[in-house]
Amino acid sequence: MRATLDKYGTRIASGEIRPCVRWGGRSGIILDAASEEVPLLVLSFGIWRLTAEPVALATAENEHVLLLVNGTLRLRVNGQTFEVGRSDGPFRGYPDASGAACVYIPRATGYRFEGEGEAVLFTAPAAGDMPVRLVSAGERRAISRGAAFWRRDVVTLVEPFETSTNLVVGETHSPPGLWSGMPPHRHDEAGPEGGQSDHEEVYCFRIRGQGADSGPGAVQLLYGAEGLNEAYPLDDWSVMALPGGCHPVVAGPTGEIVYIWGLAGTRPQALRLWDVPASAFLKDVEAAFLRLTGASRRRINCAAFEEAAAANGLDEQGRHVLTQILREYGLDVDGSGQEERRL
Repeated sequence: MRATLDKYGTRIASGEIRPCVRWGGRSGIILDAASEEVPLLVLSFGIWRLTAEPVALATAENEHVLLLVNGTLRLRVNGQTFEVGRSDGPFRGYPDASGAACVYIPRATGYRFEGEGEAVLFTAPAAGDMPVRLVSAGERRAISRGAAFWRRDVVTLVEPFETSTNLVVGETHSPPGLWSGMPPHRHDEAGPEGGQSDHEEVYCFRIRGQGADSGPGAVQLLYGAEGLNEAYPLDDWSVMALPGGCHPVVAGPTGEIVYIWGLAGTRPQALRLWDVPASAFLKDVEAAFLRLTGASRRRINCAAFEEAAAANGLDEQGRHVLTQILREYGLDVDGSGQEERRL
């Protein structure tokens, strides 16, 4: 968002403020837009460890979106009860679908929730009134975006004028070794005629396969505005506050990621991404790549897969990464073991 960049861009570039934090396990708001040390102006973000003890919140002048990351969630609001389950976690279902589900809560509303697992919360000033809304798992389709080295799966759960008045919320799944947020784009200027909206953003990362000695599971870049030219190593449960600029992220070869994202601005607006001209040709590369490779996929016999995996001593994580890589090359593993390895 332009105002957020004006206030915080040079402070991030100088190292005075670090926009990347890691959740330590304590429930509550961890990025508060009211804090002078958080490079956000309108969008706040929190994480809750769900228990049987109910949490009571009130939206006041804001609207909220509570998204279940893992486990079960029971939420009561305005006499309604919503129950959501995601026992297999955020990676289950990709690349063909998403198990993501969330509840939108409008301004001037109190609500309570409990459960087990983890849930994340996005809040931003409301620009009007919308009804409470459950977005169920499978209701929003996961869409493959990009191609080749920058292919990912994106599901948008909440959008202004349809579910919310301001918040935009969704998830992106990035397979091992692939880029997301490409071609590099921005959404920090109010100018629909230029194809760009004015939003700030938060990313919350879950990283599969990252061990204590494996190093960062992904890397977040932030550049192209107010002197920004930064790179941040990411761990499981890393959270990024993104005031503006270009912000692509790349998953490590062993670090398949799902990042949960939310955006907000100072007025109701649809999200519009402006591709940086120097890299916009990548969309033409995508079109040519897809024309050459087509949509057909080849099948690999499950027995052959198992033989190769066993011969090379692959454990379950190694087999999962191999399955993901084969898929990116247009190959699917056939047979009874396919579904489990595509989680």
